[in-house]
Amino acid sequence: KERNSRRFKMELEEYKEWIKQNANQEEVMAYEVAKRIIKYHQSEYNETIAEVFPRKILTKDRERIEFDLVVKLEMIGKRTTTRLIGIEFKEWDI
Repeated sequence: KERNSRRFKMELEEYKEWIKQNANQEEVMAYEVAKRIIKYHQSEYNETIAEVFPRKILTKDRERIEFDLVVKLEMIGKRTTTRLIGIEFKEWDI
């Protein structure tokens, strides 16, 4: 398994390949989940730029939250909006 995955940012198709080599059992459907989230947001805006961050830790002040996957969406319309969506997969999700 890859140790420094918290630092990686990648496109969705790169994530699909990364999952094949690094996924835990509960992350098997992670690519499909990310794809569906991105597709939903793309339908609402003229242009959506998506990046995925596997096994990402988000910090603010003294708080740390770890996610199996963070999807960063930059939605460009009349104004640009950036959204982070954190996803945690559980063993019983499979």
